[in-house]
Amino acid sequence: MKLPHESLQSAVENFTLEDTVASKDPSEHARRSRLHGIRKGSLKAPRRGGLTGKQNENRFNKTIAVLRSSGLLEITTQTSKLLEESFKLQKEIDQLKQATLAYTRTLIQEESYKPDCIKRPQEQIT
Repeated sequence: MKLPHESLQSAVENFTLEDTVASKDPSEHARRSRLHGIRKGSLKAPRRGGLTGKQNENRFNKTIAVLRSSGLLEITTQTSKLLEESFKLQKEIDQLKQATLAYTRTLIQEESYKPDCIKRPQEQIT
């Protein structure tokens, strides 16, 4: 019969952070990017070749004007803010998962080095 800490240890040993974090498969990343409309590495669109700073500014202003006139500017702005917040929170979640996994592994290692009298004091008394 497995003791609780032994089953926990096997679960931790078999667990990998990749199980919960985005796949390393490039096609999976591309699929997720298309689903979310995100380009790898940035929320900004890539620079258009051959456009000057003034042309980019004019293009940006036209886009803002169209979004404002259609009533989508506020929605677009909110969506952008929510995406940024989502990325920050996901990064924090991933860091917490790593810290939790490391802490759990440490606890399991410490448990395995304890003498039997410390592991199960009630058994020693009876």
